[in-house]
Amino acid sequence: ARVEIARIDEASKTYAREGYRVSWNDPRIYDLVLDTARFGVDVSAAIVVAAARALGA
Repeated sequence: ARVEIARIDEASKTYAREGYRVSWNDPRIYDLVLDTARFGVDVSAAIVVAAARALGA
């Protein structure tokens, strides 16, 4: 599984770099970045819902 994850991560990195000229792990290219290891799934989901509501979505 680790090898497959590493392969997918490398493919994602290459796609972002070549297609968009950005680093896929640069948090500035995302609207919202959450550390789910810190917050857990339930709290992370609540944060996403709150952010969407704040934006009127």
